[in-house]
Amino acid sequence: MSVVLQELDLSERVAGLPEPADYFPIETGRYEVQAGLKILGKQPVQGRIETNFFLIDAQYHAYLRAKREARREDLSKYYRRHALSPALERAATAWLMQRLCIEYPDYFALETTPALVFTNRLIGLRVSIDPESLVVIDQAQGPSAHPGGEVFADVDFRGADALDVVTSCLQEDLALVAMDPEDRRDWLACLHLSYPNHWSPAEKIAQPFLAVHAPVADFERVARTSDKILEAMIHRGPFVRFAWGIATDTALNHHPENPPGRALPQNDPIVAGESTYMRIERQTLQGFPEHHAALFTIRTYFTPVRRIAADPERRAQLRDALATMSPEALAYKGLEAIQAPLVAYLR
Repeated sequence: MSVVLQELDLSERVAGLPEPADYFPIETGRYEVQAGLKILGKQPVQGRIETNFFLIDAQYHAYLRAKREARREDLSKYYRRHALSPALERAATAWLMQRLCIEYPDYFALETTPALVFTNRLIGLRVSIDPESLVVIDQAQGPSAHPGGEVFADVDFRGADALDVVTSCLQEDLALVAMDPEDRRDWLACLHLSYPNHWSPAEKIAQPFLAVHAPVADFERVARTSDKILEAMIHRGPFVRFAWGIATDTALNHHPENPPGRALPQNDPIVAGESTYMRIERQTLQGFPEHHAALFTIRTYFTPVRRIAADPERRAQLRDALATMSPEALAYKGLEAIQAPLVAYLR
């Protein structure tokens, strides 16, 4: 199946749902690679306390359409599992469904009939799940809570695992990290990644934390504390953190096998500034200490650089962060050609 680069329409909205959050994760005016973990629900994010793991907003339908298209293309390209224990799968699936019902009780419901019945009213989807195998045994499509929300009306989830179905209802991607308590070996046990940012689930699945992050430029300082980070992910928290880069388009799905992003003319500050976006990831981490594992979510946002440039403080911070990137970081993030014009645009 040929893949077409599909950009997110930043102006599309679902009436009645909140606006997307306006995150700006640069705090020091310098580009730094660090764990940056903040305790979710206790430490402020941009001056406010956040308690939600999942953020549903007015772009919900658009994000789920991107997941639907990834599924139609080849689900195995975006969803991988390796040595995912049944106990961890069950715990993670239950936590996801229950957490959605806690955070959005108007939109999600979970019943026991004796099958598990998970309902997403936002898109009118209702699935019956075998409580032993956690496989979908039946589904029904009803009206969605908002017009145009029947995103998965033509998708047959029967036979799919519940973890897959529930993650398909999120604007977040998901990963599960597991650890052997005996030899302390860790590995990526599950990846449900419909919005990859130039990396492939097939290449990362089953890899340990250090190998997964080995390509990240300037990662050495974080790597030295990887044991402590993994320990915190599993036994402490929950946490929230952010990562960011610059994109030349608003395509959520940048799998490395897909068409490349839009190229920009070099050395043109106006074009660079008016045609680029800050691609921001809000990441949350929830530990499952009884299973020696942690769940990791990734929510992607796009903010036009021209909008950032309209705020003097953010403009200066982004300019300085770009200017302080090492050559290795610029190469890793694909910014070698546009760093100079972007910095010039932000002056």
